[in-house]
Amino acid sequence: MMTSRIPVHLAGFVLLASVGLAGCLSSDDSNGNGGETGTLSLAITDAPSDYADAVNLLIRAVELKPADRRSVTYEIEEPEHINLLDYQGADAHWLFQDVELPAGRYEWIRLHFNGDGVSTEEASIEINENPGPYPSGIHPLRVPSSEQTGLKLVRGFTVPAGGEASFTIDLDLRKAIHMTGAGQFMMRPTFRLIDNVTVAHIQGDVARSLTEHPQCFNEDTGGLPWGSAVYLYHGHEAEPLPISADLSAEDGGPITTAGVPLDYAGDPIPFTIGFVGPGDYTVAFTCQAGRDSAVDEEGNLVDPSVDGEPEFHPATVNVTVSEDAGVTPEHVEFREEI
Repeated sequence: MMTSRIPVHLAGFVLLASVGLAGCLSSDDSNGNGGETGTLSLAITDAPSDYADAVNLLIRAVELKPADRRSVTYEIEEPEHINLLDYQGADAHWLFQDVELPAGRYEWIRLHFNGDGVSTEEASIEINENPGPYPSGIHPLRVPSSEQTGLKLVRGFTVPAGGEASFTIDLDLRKAIHMTGAGQFMMRPTFRLIDNVTVAHIQGDVARSLTEHPQCFNEDTGGLPWGSAVYLYHGHEAEPLPISADLSAEDGGPITTAGVPLDYAGDPIPFTIGFVGPGDYTVAFTCQAGRDSAVDEEGNLVDPSVDGEPEFHPATVNVTVSEDAGVTPEHVEFREEI
């Protein structure tokens, strides 16, 4: 269960008393469940970025849309900058916990912050030394339409009458962030909403020798490592495909990715693919994750550092997550030389 593994960073929330909101939450208002309520907890986590040292968001409010009524908004009393890179693997940041809501079906979630690509106040990316051509420093991060409507997650969920619902938003930064041809950093919505009741964390390790092969370094930048990562795919025996193939997870693209930390002192190097629901999966490894690229809205590669797709380790591992969040095999290993 996730609740024992996620550090609690609960900011104060206050119900936004906007027009119609009180009616949305009143016990005599018809919600299809006789006025019954349930509770909702919501956290956020992310997959890594190969170039960024920090990705900061200042989330000011969370808005929820019931299927049969106007939306409900919760304002954060004391908004704090969240560095998404602090919450990887099995770690996540609680946006709120155990908030009482009308029971029933909800259509979407919206995170309110300003990512206009001009100011670094509410959305920014910090880049230091990296194997690509990206400039160092703190840069504004543009999230299209966020300054008007927020980051909208169109994924339905249910708050059970008299029960509890708990979800985690997985924002995959490796898929989400890219630099446009105009030199602007942009984050497109690339996320999953995971039910924490059946969630599992896939854990494993990689032999250090697989991260130190000559193919793992970019000679054009003085030999900086491209970065090592594991990729997750639907089904057993899936063919490893890069993010730059621009395929949905249902069409064979990666579901999510997880970093293999090269600053780890031991051998082998551990990794965690967090928040995985029940199903069959394939795990693949590459030490050239920095060669993979996001694409723009037209599907064109926009990362000028890419001179070919990343090469994956020839061996992949089949993993099954059961309904009770059990994982088979319990530990994933990559040992063979490239």
